Amino acid sequence: MFDSIKMKVSSVFIQPEILRQYNFASFTYRNQKTGVMTTFQMQDEIIPYIKYQEASGTLTIQVSIPKMLYGNNVKAIEQSDIPIFFQRVQERLQQLFGIHIATNPCWKHTRSMM
Repeated sequence: MFDSIKMKVSSVFIQPEILRQYNFASFTYRNQKTGVMTTFQMQDEIIPYIKYQEASGTLTIQVSIPKMLYGNNVKAIEQSDIPIFFQRVQERLQQLFGIHIATNPCWKHTRSMM
């Protein structure tokens, strides 16, 4: 069983006006190949870790699956919970940023935590 999952998706464009309306911690650095790159990081009450790299359009999220689905980390998740989880992630990203990300094959699973 795993609790939290970290996933990323590339080639996502979030409107700059939308990014400015949130309390992002942003940091900018100079990439020698491409010039200036800006990364935005925020915490949401539903998705506690959201990071967006503007130049590459890479969106990374980290979230507890049972906490998102059931409000706590005590209940074990079932295989049947996974589609519901992705639907809720999609709904929240739509609310926050007005974006739609297909479940497959776009999301790349990068890490699971017990």
